[in-house]
Parts: sequence; structure tokens; C-alpha cells
Amino acid sequence: MAFRKTAVACATAASLLGGASAYGQGLPPIVSTAGDDSPIENGALSAIGSLVGGLRIDASLNTLYDSNLLRVGDSFPARPGLSKSDVRISPAVTASFGKAIGRQEFFASGNVGRDYFINNSNRNRNNFGLNGGLNWRLGTRCSGDVSGRFSSRQQLFSEISIASVNVQEQLSYGASAICRTATGIGFGGSVRRATTRNDNPDRVAFDTNSTSFSPQLSYGNPSLGQFSLSGSFNQARYPSRFIITGAGAQEPDGVDIMSGRFGYQRGLGGRLSVNFGVSYFDVTPKPADIIVPIAPGIGIPVSRESQSNLGYDVGVSYDSGSRLTADITGRKSAQASINVGAQYQVVQAIAGNIGYRLNRAMAVTSGISYTQRDYRNSFSSIEEPALRLQDKISRIFAGLSYSPGTLYSVSGDISYQDRKSNPDFYSFKSFAATLRLRAGFGGRG
Repeated sequence: MAFRKTAVACATAASLLGGASAYGQGLPPIVSTAGDDSPIENGALSAIGSLVGGLRIDASLNTLYDSNLLRVGDSFPARPGLSKSDVRISPAVTASFGKAIGRQEFFASGNVGRDYFINNSNRNRNNFGLNGGLNWRLGTRCSGDVSGRFSSRQQLFSEISIASVNVQEQLSYGASAICRTATGIGFGGSVRRATTRNDNPDRVAFDTNSTSFSPQLSYGNPSLGQFSLSGSFNQARYPSRFIITGAGAQEPDGVDIMSGRFGYQRGLGGRLSVNFGVSYFDVTPKPADIIVPIAPGIGIPVSRESQSNLGYDVGVSYDSGSRLTADITGRKSAQASINVGAQYQVVQAIAGNIGYRLNRAMAVTSGISYTQRDYRNSFSSIEEPALRLQDKISRIFAGLSYSPGTLYSVSGDISYQDRKSNPDFYSFKSFAATLRLRAGFGGRG
């Protein structure tokens, strides 16, 4: 969904990992992910983007076939009226507007659509999103943004145990700022608030509130590249999931994730860019000491230990300037668990994409990815009766895009995905094919 990524952030050293980088004038990048998964991102520093270009209206029709849309294994019992394979047809209208007033840029966009499922019509739901904010500049040295976004859609993610009937709403808002001196030193930071809500009563335990703070210091020049030192503090709480503390009180479950990162990025020769970072993260369950009920009126004390570990991120991006593009990205980090029965996850991911522009309007791309999710402090739920411990997700895809200009575009891809889980009950495989049609006018395409 368009609003799963902040519209004002764009990668400076490497493309988003769901697809290859831009293929030339008039040809947008192909971003291929499973279902509604977000692309994997590298650790490159971000720059303020721009949506200035007046009013633009786009109409789209996306069709997805998935042989295992329910995300279940072969041992999943058949149920009347429930089909593993399905076709999702998603018509939508999107309006976007950008306006520059002096050095400030205002932007807003919104979409309204509906998901139609051919075999599982009880999942038919409206989907919509809003996104807006301000890209601001102060003098020639400082810039930043204030933005917010909201999305609502029937969920379809690779990490869930079963694609149940559940509309997930996501809201986030925040601000960022960065200033650079004439000597190449930059400093700034960001703050962001995000919430996730589920309308299925069986999934309200996965509702999440999070607040994150991220300071940053950097130094760079054209000959050396750019060095950065950054940190982040993310306080995540699950407001509908109460636990008993060691003192006997009830509190929402939660986790604090702190990390520090040293990174470097540089362009080499105008066609090759690299970035890498080394990080250290510390994860602290909140509260640490809890009482786990084992029978009515009986509980045992459990101490949930903090975990510290090294993380990393790396990205290499190549653009020949005419036809060929390629990128490789990898990372290891910790994050809150908003779709799986666990307090948090340690995620390791690596992927590569290659794209080739056949002509001015047409391009082909292919890619492969591998993601390992280790779930910490797992718990059982109605949808996950057995504790989730680990997922290993492999995916390969090939795609084609045709975009002769800003008026219309056609793209599609085919993919195969294999999730090996512990316990094996949650493992699944699926084949998917997607066709995307878009027509629009006004503004910038």
C-alpha cells in the first residue's frame, strides 16, 4: 500500500530493496513484495524528498493471484467456505497535491479503494489512506519535515500465521530536522509516534503504540564520502495485552529498544554507491519481572532478561546510466512484533535485485530475498496456539514494467515464496502473480 512508506523520505545511496532502482526517464522503479509486505531498507542516510507539482489524479487496478493467500501449511484443516488460493482485485483512486510557497513545500495525498476477494468474499473490505505534511527549509543549512500518514486495509503479510479477516489501521506522525555546516558537519534528529489497531477481536492483543527518538551526527565531503553516528530509542507498548507484574499489578506488555550505529556511505564514479553500518542494540522487556498464571489463582514468577547484540546493514547499488541497474542489501536489527505472538523480533535479511531497461518505456527486473525472524518472549493466541520461535522466508521474483510516460503504466510480476517455520506447523509455500494498471493526469507522474 502506498502509505506504508513515508512519502518524504528517499534513499540517497541505494534503492529500496523490494525492487531495483530507477530505470530512466519516464520509467518508475518496480517494487515487488509479497502481499502487502514493506520493502526491506538499507541503512543509508535519508534526504528530504519533494511532491511539488500541483494536483495529480491516478486511477489504478491491481490484481493479485496467490496460491496460498491464507498463509497456511499443508496440515491446515480444510474449512467450508475457506479457500487457500484466491484472487484479490483492488481498484483505487489516488489524489496527490504539492505546492511550494517560498522555500517551503506543502504536500498531501489520499487514496480510496476496495479489495475484492474472488474465493473468500467475506474478506472484501474498503481500503484508504491519507498522507500529508510540510518539507521546510531554514536558510541554506537547515531542512526537515513535519508529516503524518494513516492507512486502513485488510491485512495480507508474510509473517502472520493465517490471513484472517482483519482490517489493520496504522497511524504515524512526527518531525525531523537536520542542519549542515560549511565544514561538512551535519546534526539533527527525528521523533515519531506510531499506532497499529486491529478490528478482529482475536488480534487486538497485537495492537501497538510506539514512540521513537533518533538523534544523528554526520560528517562528509565529496572525496571522503559521508560518515554518520546515530542512535535510536523506541518505546513500544501493547495497550490491549495486559500482564501481571512481579508486584501483582496489571500493566500493558511492552519493550524498549535502544541502538547506536556508526555508518559510512559514498558514491564511486557516479554509477556505484555503497553504504554500510555497524550497530549495537539493547532490548529490555517492560516490565521485566512478571507472574505467569498456570492455574486459577496460581502463578509462577518469571524474569524476562534483556538482550544485547551487534547489528549491521549494508547496501551496494549500481546504475549504468543507460540500461542496467543492480542492488544488494542486508541488515540485522531488533524491532517490536506487531503481527506475530511475540514481544519483539530479531530480524536478519538479505536480498538482491537486477533490472534491465529494454527501451525508453520498458524494463525487466528480477530479485531474490531471504529473511530470518527470531521471535523473543513468544506467547500463544487463538490464531497461534503453538509458540512461534522462528521463520525463515525465501522469495524469488521476476517482473516487467511498461511506462511510456506519465499518462499510464502497466507492470506485473510472478514470484515464489517459501516460509520454513519453527514449529513446522506454520510453514507454507505460495506462488503469486500480480498485474498493475494505472492511468492518471496532472502534476508529476
